[in-house]
Amino acid sequence: MSRHLERLLQLDTLIRSNQRYTAGGLALAVERSDRTVRSDLAFLRDRLNAPLLYSKTKGYHYTDPDWRLPSITLTLFNHSGQRKIITLA
Repeated sequence: MSRHLERLLQLDTLIRSNQRYTAGGLALAVERSDRTVRSDLAFLRDRLNAPLLYSKTKGYHYTDPDWRLPSITLTLFNHSGQRKIITLA
């Protein structure tokens, strides 16, 4: 799995946790820079249409709690060339 995808999944989990996270707090949690996390948050909002907002009281949160990351299908091959398809939802 790509590092970017893994980080987006981590951020999504943290945002859903009902804890108050700033960009700095999210950056600490995923061990990346503030700039990287802000870029990831913009990607979630602008490219994946996440209903993502920041407020001083709630931190980063989804305005629609039913929103989900889109499903992603991966094809993996083992050392003997056998194919395995995995869907991440």
